[in-house]
Amino acid sequence: MSNYDWYIKNVYKPAQDWYKNGGADWVKKYIANSTWIIDNYDLINLGVYKIILNDKVAYVGEAVKVSNRFIVHAWNLAMDSKLKFGVLPEEIKNEVIRINMICIESGIHSNSKREQKEIEYVKRLKPFLQKNDMNDTGRKDMCIPSDERRDATCSNLALI
Repeated sequence: MSNYDWYIKNVYKPAQDWYKNGGADWVKKYIANSTWIIDNYDLINLGVYKIILNDKVAYVGEAVKVSNRFIVHAWNLAMDSKLKFGVLPEEIKNEVIRINMICIESGIHSNSKREQKEIEYVKRLKPFLQKNDMNDTGRKDMCIPSDERRDATCSNLALI
């Protein structure tokens, strides 16, 4: 099974099922930009996006369907926030962590141009869950190792 096939089966599809079966309520409750996500669900967007935790850029990515990709991130935040984002579930529940997901740029039809734009935004925005020393040919995985994320998140969000 290819990495893509594994991702579709074990991450993308379960996240979309979660969204359709109650996860939309979680998205509405905990993600500031939920209206855009819901209104654009399942539409082709071809864009670059950012995830913001407490007004700090945590992650930059690219996708064909940005809203559906946001659902994957929301599912990860709902199901395994500590491993995936370095935040505790109770920090989300108690709104100590504020989540926003924003499409930065859309209409980028070429996969290679979208990936290049993603790298440019990673360099410019310096998301704290990603390596920011990417060279122009570098690609995935740009994320810091998951076992280091809790410390990276706490220090960058200046949680009390």
